[in-house]
Amino acid sequence: KQLIDAVALHQAVGGAPAKADVIVVLGAGTAWPGILLCGSLLRLQHGVWLYQRGYAPRLIVSGGADPSRSWVPAEAELMRQMALTMGARPEDVVVEDRSSRTYENGVEVAAIMRREGWRSALLVTDALHMRRARLVFERLGIQVYPAPSHTLGIGTTTPGQGLMVLERVGYEIIATAIYKLRGWV
Repeated sequence: KQLIDAVALHQAVGGAPAKADVIVVLGAGTAWPGILLCGSLLRLQHGVWLYQRGYAPRLIVSGGADPSRSWVPAEAELMRQMALTMGARPEDVVVEDRSSRTYENGVEVAAIMRREGWRSALLVTDALHMRRARLVFERLGIQVYPAPSHTLGIGTTTPGQGLMVLERVGYEIIATAIYKLRGWV
């Protein structure tokens, strides 16, 4: 347990909120019939919390549709709807619904930001995903301020949770290595 916690904390990226042009919330998946997974809800909740406290005047929610489930709306659209129920103003929520992986999140969001003249972003994802996501966005010329959401599993309490965290850490290490090989980070 202590070893798993140490590995997870080494991989995790923290950060204190800072003022930015925009808050970017990366999705973490959906389930049938169009429900945001817990990770997506935690990220969105944190992004809206930052927005309501004035860290940035707008949100970009990022995540596309699953082509194998064409009847389910894009994740970003589901996040937009939920952000509105949480109190965000419709004109302050920008939808990026074309991406299906972290690199594509970065490319699509960076294009929106360039078009709008926005240069800095509070990046909201979980602490274990933040390292790779931040590297992608910085590679694309975005000034990133990490603002990690609550991360499930850090500070594990059961062996099963520990194995899930270890799997996530391993995934992120391998994914970051692949992104480096592809020149995405």
